[in-house]
Amino acid sequence: MRRTFLVLLALILITSNSLWSKGKIIYALDFSDSYYAAIPHFEDEIPFRSSNATSIAVGLFGYATENFSAGLDLHTMFVTPSIPFGNYQGRGFNSVGFRVRGSYQVNRRVGLFTSISSEANYYRTIKEAFISYSLQLGPQFRVFETGMHTIDITVPLTIHLRKEITAPMLGIGIRYTLGPHRNEESQ
Repeated sequence: MRRTFLVLLALILITSNSLWSKGKIIYALDFSDSYYAAIPHFEDEIPFRSSNATSIAVGLFGYATENFSAGLDLHTMFVTPSIPFGNYQGRGFNSVGFRVRGSYQVNRRVGLFTSISSEANYYRTIKEAFISYSLQLGPQFRVFETGMHTIDITVPLTIHLRKEITAPMLGIGIRYTLGPHRNEESQ
């Protein structure tokens, strides 16, 4: 999966190379809250466990043109323990990792985004760690835009992959983007 991540990053950089003279460097802050349905890969008495997942991402570096953007984010997620089922309750965990995020603005108000990430996770109660991967996509709706600032409402659909669990997530979020540095050729 690490090789896939590096290939995807290289493809984003190569395909956006022709756009460098028309865009600007961006930074972002992304917050979302999602329903987390953990589906186990083993036989169990319940088909899935319901939790809540809160995600915060900081866009460390990105580049945007009028219609396209791509960036590298530091991504964190906090998943609550599941709703109890009898005497069983799935453990909550925290995660941190990096993601590559890209978006395409269809028009001034509506866009699409996608991201791929890899995270290190740890259970809060038993102090055990594990690795996971996430694939995310969804629409984004621009609610505010100036020359330097944009605010988008996002509807992320995420697949969170772990060794023993696949977890589809559906949420709502907000993304603030700051673009203070414009390429000299585009001014």
